[in-house]
Amino acid sequence: AVARQLGSPGKRAMLARLQRAARPGHVRAVAAGLQQGRLASSSLAQPPPAFVKTVPPGDDKERDMCPQCNRIVYSNPLPVGGAVVHDADPATGEPRVLLLRRDIEPRKGFWTLPGGFLENGESVADGSAREALEEANADVEVTGLHAVHSVPGRSLIMLWFKARFRQPTPPPGQEDTRFSAGHETAEARLFTQSQLPWDELAFPVGRLALQQFFADPSSDAVRYCEVDATEGDTAKGRA
Repeated sequence: AVARQLGSPGKRAMLARLQRAARPGHVRAVAAGLQQGRLASSSLAQPPPAFVKTVPPGDDKERDMCPQCNRIVYSNPLPVGGAVVHDADPATGEPRVLLLRRDIEPRKGFWTLPGGFLENGESVADGSAREALEEANADVEVTGLHAVHSVPGRSLIMLWFKARFRQPTPPPGQEDTRFSAGHETAEARLFTQSQLPWDELAFPVGRLALQQFFADPSSDAVRYCEVDATEGDTAKGRA
């Protein structure tokens, strides 16, 4: 209600920022000043109060808490969606998987599966398909959940989905236009198991997802694994 009374979009935006950070009662004073045109821009440029690491009353874990208003910011594990996009080699019938050579850090120049963080309002399956489109210009259909990798050391939950191209596989010798390098990708390519660049894979969770897929490509079983992984390490999981 206070914001509606301010009129100017710029003032409403400034008030919104203050409402997220200011001390109780301070927002009302600022709103009154804005209405009367009495606040200088320097007053609105004051940084929000710094959060400190502390164990809040009644809790047993250290959190980020504002010492002025006692607001707590909880940091929770993030879900990440990934796609195991696969087809069959038209000449041999061997299963193949789409890999991307990264053109950004971290692990620039190494190969990975399409994947990334979700957008607000997006399902994990839809996010996995979107990542394949953004990173490899691949229009894919998610066919089912492949594996769940819990990575406590990085506070991540990786959900891998099997996916297939919406377009049919071209015959042997014909250019495959179903995918290409996206804006974060140096190269996109399909690999059979024997062709996989195991020594050039970017992340342990991707390596594990590939191992689980090629162990039984036709299986619909969902694998769960707790992964102790850091960049470049070999994944150690509990299936």
